[in-house]
Amino acid sequence: MMASPFTADVDIVTGVCSNGRVRIAPSPGKGLGAFAVQALSPVAASGGEELVRGEHQLGEYRGEVYTLNGLQMRYGRGGAIATEDKVWHDEWSRERRARGVSITGGYVFIVADALDPWSEVLYVDAEDPKHATWTRYINHSAKQPNLTVRSSNGLSDARTTLRLVVSRQIEAGDELLIDYGPGYDFEDVVA
Repeated sequence: MMASPFTADVDIVTGVCSNGRVRIAPSPGKGLGAFAVQALSPVAASGGEELVRGEHQLGEYRGEVYTLNGLQMRYGRGGAIATEDKVWHDEWSRERRARGVSITGGYVFIVADALDPWSEVLYVDAEDPKHATWTRYINHSAKQPNLTVRSSNGLSDARTTLRLVVSRQIEAGDELLIDYGPGYDFEDVVA
C-alpha cells in the first residue's frame, strides 16, 4: 500500500485542510504547496474562528522536537554521522525509509526564545508526516511572504508552539508563503 503524500489533517481526496481554508496542491518548481481556498485577512478570522492574540492564525507548525544533539544524531554534522551515533542513526533511517519518509532534514524549523538568550535552541522537524501538520507544505518567499511565524515564550519540548498568522491580505488561490530567513538552508545548521 502506498503512503499518502499528506499529513493526517489533510483530506486525501481533495487536499483541503485548516477547516476548509487551505488546499495542498502541486506548486510549480517546489513540489507541494499550501494555497488559500478563500480570501484571508490579517485582521479578521475566517470560518468563525477567533483571532489569537489579535492575529488571524491559520495553523501551527508541528513536528518532532529536538535539541542540537538530537538533530545531529539524525542528520549528522557537516553531512557526517558521529561514530557513536551510527548504529542508532542507521536503525532510525531504515525505519523511516520503510515507511516512505525521507531523511533530508528539509523540514526543520529552528526555535529560539528571543527573550532569553540563555535558553536552549530547539529544532522542530516536520519531515515525518506522522508527526507533522499541513503547515509543512508552506513554501518560502523572501520577496512575497503572506504569513508570519510567531513562537511561544517558555520553550520546552512539550510547549514549543510555532503559530502561522496571516500578515497581509491573501486572495483565494494564492500560495501561502513564509520567509524562511537569511541562510535558511539546512546545511547552515548542521555544518
